Amino acid sequence: LLMAHLEPSSVRFLQCCSRLRCFLHWTLELIRESVASGGYSAAFHELTAPLDRLVLAIVLQCHRAFSRCSAVLIEIESSPADKYFPSIDSRQKNYRRLFRATLELREIVMAAYRGRNEVLRAALSLQAYEALQAGLEEINNQKIQGAPKSSHRRSSMSRASASGGSGSKEASLRAFMANSWVTGFHDVDIDGNLVIPEQVANGQ
Repeated sequence: LLMAHLEPSSVRFLQCCSRLRCFLHWTLELIRESVASGGYSAAFHELTAPLDRLVLAIVLQCHRAFSRCSAVLIEIESSPADKYFPSIDSRQKNYRRLFRATLELREIVMAAYRGRNEVLRAALSLQAYEALQAGLEEINNQKIQGAPKSSHRRSSMSRASASGGSGSKEASLRAFMANSWVTGFHDVDIDGNLVIPEQVANGQ
């Protein structure tokens, strides 16, 4: 609930993202234990349904947070430094926190995708799931292409990491934020008193 109201470049927002990541991993661990004891791995089975709904809610919250982070990033980069911040240093700190929070959000979605993919495949519309899948697989492809292939390559990569590591990470985050899952699927449907995100499949 706090994430919906906090400034995306604030310290508290970043802390909320980190805690949400821990909460997701705890939820996934409970799901693994339930599946191991009950023998059922289907999404939204009675043994795991409440936990599966938590996983889905976390991913949907991250989707909304991505949109807010993107809007703040655009505003920061398109405005004079003194419009919102008392100094250049303050602007840079907010800028770095914003990207750290975005990285946390991406890692949360990635963990949900890897740890409970059945839930996302069952709960999201086909278009939303395929868009999310494409964005996450692009990250994996970038990691594979950037992986060193020999000890000599590793030594040269380590020397370059200090200067280029943060830049490549930022570029990867920007690419993910430009993915159609992040930029789209923001409409909602109204069903009585329920507000249902556009990307949630019918019946969920």
